[in-house]
Amino acid sequence: MVKTADTGYMSRRLMKALEDLFLHYDYTVRDTNGGIVQFCYGDDGMDPAGMEGKNGKPLNFDRLFLRSKAICPSDGDDVILSSSDMRKILHEKLSEVGVSKLEEKDTSGNDIMSEAGFSADFIKSLQSFVEENTKLTETITEDDPKHLKNRNNFIPRISGISRRQLE
Repeated sequence: MVKTADTGYMSRRLMKALEDLFLHYDYTVRDTNGGIVQFCYGDDGMDPAGMEGKNGKPLNFDRLFLRSKAICPSDGDDVILSSSDMRKILHEKLSEVGVSKLEEKDTSGNDIMSEAGFSADFIKSLQSFVEENTKLTETITEDDPKHLKNRNNFIPRISGISRRQLE
């Protein structure tokens, strides 16, 4: 049997040992002397400090999407998706992982997980994020006579989303 005082002491020692570690710009975990402790932070290389959204949601979709756009920049050859294409791709991807319809709560009031392990709240927040981006694309792509000739140049830079970035 482990006493509470012992576990508290071990916890404090562990936190003290880890407090000097930080995620470097090249995604390596380093100590204060610059020595590499781990080559890639976690399995996915994502920094958990930047994962949570300001609204308390478990994922900061805006930050993750900016990361996706930085990793997969759209060049002149990429086709920019229309808002209907974005919705269609989201529906296809959710169907691939077994999410066809959302049942929010079971009879006892608990969240129902999809076959893929996603909660209804997560799927709703993902859908609302994609919907916000589709509305931005629709707003920008409306015909405005002042900007019609330059539209193809600036739309991809403002809200242009390629299939590769969305996937």
